[in-house]
Amino acid sequence: MNDILKINPEVMVWARDTAELSIENAAYAIGLPVTHLGAIERGDMAPSRYQLSNMARSYKRPIFALYLTNPPQGTALLEDFRTTVSARNLDHCQDLEVLIRDLQVRHALLKSVLQGSQKRTRLNFIASASMSEGASALSRSIENRLGLSKKEIREAATQAAGFELMRQKIEGLGIFVMLSGHISWLHAILPARIYRSFTLIDPTAPLISINENVDMSDWIFTLIHELAHLWLGESGVTSLRLDDACEQRLEQFCEDVASEFLLPMSDLESLGLTGLGTIEQRDRIIVAARAWQVSQQLLAYRVYQAGLLSKVDWCQLNMAIDELWRVNHRQNKTVAHENLGATTENEVRRQRLGPRLLKLTRDALASRQFTRKQASQVLALQARKIPDFLTIATPEMAPGSHSTHDLGQDAGQDAGQDGPFFTSTLKRNSFF
Repeated sequence: MNDILKINPEVMVWARDTAELSIENAAYAIGLPVTHLGAIERGDMAPSRYQLSNMARSYKRPIFALYLTNPPQGTALLEDFRTTVSARNLDHCQDLEVLIRDLQVRHALLKSVLQGSQKRTRLNFIASASMSEGASALSRSIENRLGLSKKEIREAATQAAGFELMRQKIEGLGIFVMLSGHISWLHAILPARIYRSFTLIDPTAPLISINENVDMSDWIFTLIHELAHLWLGESGVTSLRLDDACEQRLEQFCEDVASEFLLPMSDLESLGLTGLGTIEQRDRIIVAARAWQVSQQLLAYRVYQAGLLSKVDWCQLNMAIDELWRVNHRQNKTVAHENLGATTENEVRRQRLGPRLLKLTRDALASRQFTRKQASQVLALQARKIPDFLTIATPEMAPGSHSTHDLGQDAGQDAGQDGPFFTSTLKRNSFF
């Protein structure tokens, strides 16, 4: 009887309907007779935990969604504004929802640990800026707070080293940085055209997710873009409303902030592309992009955006860059992690999670703020594998950066309550 009380038959119907499965197809996928699934959806029969697990897998939903009291209202597909809507990517929107919901659950567990700390602090740079101040001003504010300049990023030996330097500085401010883009239990890979990144905006435990399937040359730019969202207190993933001029303006503004940070006008003018042929322009862009730790496409667009190339010249240059990329690109799903020094499955997992999340989870287990099951959810790892996974020393925070529970001496006043500006990437959507 307890199981019957826990499961609302309407939730069962909702989960199947939103997965766009007929009752016959759903029953086949779950491994149940149609009559049994029908009885469950009518409330005449209680599903076993094994059956619920199969339902969650077949419906592409975390199992806790099947224990909801009532079906969620107002569900909507999600899409990143920085992608183009087309028939080919709509099939992946549900995967994006699953990924975001999963990260929200893990984020809530991390936040619970921080809330239990007496030193919990509100990060006072969250929602501290306005678009009216201009992209240049916000770029300077981010640079000053990070204590990291484009010169230091460019001096990094590799793109991977530049990313790790940036990640270290960002996590030192109290922000979690994760590499996502895959859902292991669904064996789903989210391509770059679906989303590049998004942010869970929270005054005490913000989290940035970067799609690891985006070219590594764009990771640093994307991090700064998401920092701009944090400074503005405005999310980057919203409902599918590409005709919303305000949303478009927000995304363009964050792009401008990242461009100002990495590629100021003085650098663009020094390229001297005017009057050169397309191939000469391409070669100069390639050399500069490698030296400045940015993508070639980004640098070409920034030059055009600055008015240093006509639209015709930019289009020809961009086509030349794309053609060279197609010829030389090596299709290797793990190449980014190899560049970060990750070769084993566990090393790849650690790169995805980030040093700050690993350290907080280990400390929470040691202090019994986390159960093994909760740590398993945060790490997306089977509980029995956690001891071995966490025995490998995680990188300590950089000298001068903040510890796991003390998120910064300059982070601002004591947090108290979350405050009215708490938002998330789904602030205008149902969590389910």
